[in-house]
Amino acid sequence: MKIKVQIPQNQIHHYVEDDKDILQFDAVFPDYPDLPTYGLMMEAPFSKEKLIDTVKAKALEVKEQAARDTAVRTLLTDDIKIFEVDV
Repeated sequence: MKIKVQIPQNQIHHYVEDDKDILQFDAVFPDYPDLPTYGLMMEAPFSKEKLIDTVKAKALEVKEQAARDTAVRTLLTDDIKIFEVDV
């Protein structure tokens, strides 16, 4: 299964922390708009393969989360999601 990933250009940052080079970036999974933007970090040395592996690990989490969300949403019928309460 392929999951589309977008890394917004303006959300890529390089900084030094405790003498370590850190790449911080946001990853968006546009096929799953209900999921948030994920902030990811990786230490130097930076490479395309390392970035892809970092995103791939998060994408696996996203896939599993989407499956759990779909399962629970299927159980919740409209009479459970929309109701009135006396206050």
